[in-house]
Amino acid sequence: MSLSVKEMIRKADARFREELYKTADMICADTELNIVRLSGPTCAGKTTAAKMLVKRMAENGKNAVFVSIDDFYYDCDHLEMISRENGFDGLDYDSPATIDTAAMAEFIGELRQRREAICPRFDFSTGKREQGRKIKIGDDDILIFEGIQAVYEEIIELFGNERTDCIFISPTESIVCSVERFEPNEIRLMRRIVRDSNFRDTNATETMSLWKSVRENEEKHIFPNVPQCKYRINSTMPYEIGVLRPYLEKVLSGPSPYRSEFDRMLEKIKDVESIPSSYIDEDSLYKEFV
Repeated sequence: MSLSVKEMIRKADARFREELYKTADMICADTELNIVRLSGPTCAGKTTAAKMLVKRMAENGKNAVFVSIDDFYYDCDHLEMISRENGFDGLDYDSPATIDTAAMAEFIGELRQRREAICPRFDFSTGKREQGRKIKIGDDDILIFEGIQAVYEEIIELFGNERTDCIFISPTESIVCSVERFEPNEIRLMRRIVRDSNFRDTNATETMSLWKSVRENEEKHIFPNVPQCKYRINSTMPYEIGVLRPYLEKVLSGPSPYRSEFDRMLEKIKDVESIPSSYIDEDSLYKEFV
């Protein structure tokens, strides 16, 4: 398995990197563009892609500053209130109302006036927004605002008349393993279950309880806005089901009100050959999930 699988991983990661770098090169060549929005549905790979963009732009002699829109979430108690008002039994992290647009507008305004601005940091483990790093930009610097919300009208309006091009990243191809076909939305759910367990201290039952709301928000607020995005990048990785399998088998065990859904998922992946996550390079997009 090792050599052929490692080569498949290398080629897939290289394909994604080349596509993303080509986009970064075009943005750097546009001397009139200083703000880039990076969007995509949940678990598309946006955060790692943003870091890769910053790196590539530096190679082009451009200083790029990455800002996560997630850092402007209201505190958890406010998010819970929004959920209750909408009749949702869970924590809403996806609808436009979850972002403190007043705080974000003030932050953007300070940056546009070339003042030093404090970018908050949202701690998912505590559910609180904290004071983060200081940011100050120069006239030729590029700001990258990353988040699912980067295509929301409520966020775009905060930039006023400033031109902002958008990059949209998402898995767009299905994966066939053995006799099973895994569709893009199904792949993202698997990614999210594993990522939430690995990095957000959230178990599979909690993730599943949110999934219906997540998908409804995507169909209402995200996917209808994809046509306005200038650049679109496919983040499907042909090797990923094999990488996710050992994690899924671990986190989908035990009692859960979603036992039947978890059993169907486990049955579907049972004949997929497992791939050690150690085969994946540290700079791979997939390190965002495993």
